[in-house]
Amino acid sequence: TRDARKARLDQVAVVGSSFDYAYDFGDNWEHKVTIEKVVDASAVASTPACIDGRRAGPPEDCGGVWGYAELLTILANPSHPQHAERAEWATAWGGAGLDRDAFDPDVFTDNLNSLHHTKFDD
Repeated sequence: TRDARKARLDQVAVVGSSFDYAYDFGDNWEHKVTIEKVVDASAVASTPACIDGRRAGPPEDCGGVWGYAELLTILANPSHPQHAERAEWATAWGGAGLDRDAFDPDVFTDNLNSLHHTKFDD
């Protein structure tokens, strides 16, 4: 295990390799990241850009994989007793309708840029 703030990706992974990334240990989101291409850092912007992807990200604090699945089930059923409450929560979060198949690379890149400008404690 290495401190992600002190290691570059090219120091820990090569093209074709994969690694697991855990996000939000409370909800236990697990991602498999595969390195498809490495380019010279001088040839790209200081923050990477997302060019493609699949599916929308789940809202924060929705309860992990199982909570997200339950949320989608409730939102798909207007007669569910929790539908109105969960729809209001999802809309307040910014996911008007939470289209799980929607993906916008520009939104992803904007989020990545906002993280790039955030100061993390050492």
